[in-house]
Amino acid sequence: MANSKVVLVIGATGGLGRGIAEDLASTGWRTIVAGRNAAKCEAIVAVVKKKGGEATFIAFDILSSESIAQLHEKAVTTYGRLDAAVNSAGTTGDFTKFADSTPENTANVLQINLHGVILSMQHQIRLMRANPGGSGGHIINMSSVYGSHGGQYASIYAGTKHALNGITKSAALEVSGPKDNILVNCIAPGVILTEMTAILGDPSVLPDGEMKDYIMTLKGQYPQQRYGEIGDVARGCRYLLESPWVTGTVLEIEGGFGAK
Repeated sequence: MANSKVVLVIGATGGLGRGIAEDLASTGWRTIVAGRNAAKCEAIVAVVKKKGGEATFIAFDILSSESIAQLHEKAVTTYGRLDAAVNSAGTTGDFTKFADSTPENTANVLQINLHGVILSMQHQIRLMRANPGGSGGHIINMSSVYGSHGGQYASIYAGTKHALNGITKSAALEVSGPKDNILVNCIAPGVILTEMTAILGDPSVLPDGEMKDYIMTLKGQYPQQRYGEIGDVARGCRYLLESPWVTGTVLEIEGGFGAK
């Protein structure tokens, strides 16, 4: 494991973030694990170290602009540089019809999925511009298959992912050139079963109604008749981090959901 480069994984206490952090650490990345739950962060670091990897954790709150700024300052202080960042913090919000989304739900989804990511990207670009020798870096945002499709019962979530795709592509146009050398991409997974999406794996617990009927048919919309696994997304991250000529791209890892 002779990488020595530094990656910051934001939202590492969620299922996807944890899988990505552990996978990158196993391939030699010095991994900074960031999330709201310090105990979960510590557990990830312990797993990484047990397997011979290098990791540290920084607790922070994606809802706080000040906390986001402090996270990035601590990250670069820890290792002296930042070579890559994976912005995997996110929320689906309430599964509900668009007209029924409360102002509180809408604001929370926008704050986590957009505002928090935008601020994080701005800090990451600043830090990567300062890397020695103009080495730049990689930024990977976690979008969704619903960033290019409508999201029934998750319209606010889908809207934020559409916006994130546009932000990713636009930022890539500005910072991917020789001056900055920062490659900016998105991964757009289909349904990956994690704590956040557990209800999709067992919709039988939902009350009878239109939403339950829809979710009961969702898995059947995938050609392989199954949802994806965390490892599928982790491998996508590695691909982007190893690719010097991929930027402004939305990498769809969605089991053929969008093929029809």
